[in-house]
Amino acid sequence: MKDYAMIIRAMGEMEIHSFSCAELPKTCPVEALLPEDKDRADMINWLGAQLDGASAAEVIADDTRRAQVEQMAAYLLSQTEHVPDDDDYVLLLILREKWPVGSKAKFKLKAERVSAEFTYHFLVCPPQKGVTPDDDDALQTAETQSLAAMLPVLKANRKHFAASSGLQQFLQQVAQQR
Repeated sequence: MKDYAMIIRAMGEMEIHSFSCAELPKTCPVEALLPEDKDRADMINWLGAQLDGASAAEVIADDTRRAQVEQMAAYLLSQTEHVPDDDDYVLLLILREKWPVGSKAKFKLKAERVSAEFTYHFLVCPPQKGVTPDDDDALQTAETQSLAAMLPVLKANRKHFAASSGLQQFLQQVAQQR
């Protein structure tokens, strides 16, 4: 029997955080920080805001706030269609959404519900097997394989992500390598 749990790596705009998760939460972990009539978009926008901007490093450095980020990432993962196995490596992308001209007011109101400056997309990359938390090379390989598996989806949907998104930079790097 393996002695490690699922490894979740949450990649936001400014901060990337990895953690092990023994059990996915069954309820929303930060209810008090969200509007009473919260929806999935509010949860994603809250998580995205925690991993974005100048305060993102402070969030990860603070034990309480980091735990909230980890619990929310794990909860959102638990709500996806295909929940990974207990010992998988899973890369989550939480990236800024592009606000179409003429619709900014609607998007801004949605972001402000959770004190965010942007709205975000939440993407789950294909899980990778056989990765242990103490093997940095295997973790890097798993991240690369996860992103490579998502390339067709990311390329096809690149217009949905903000120009400032780390995704746009990643896609430019991939294009230059080819």
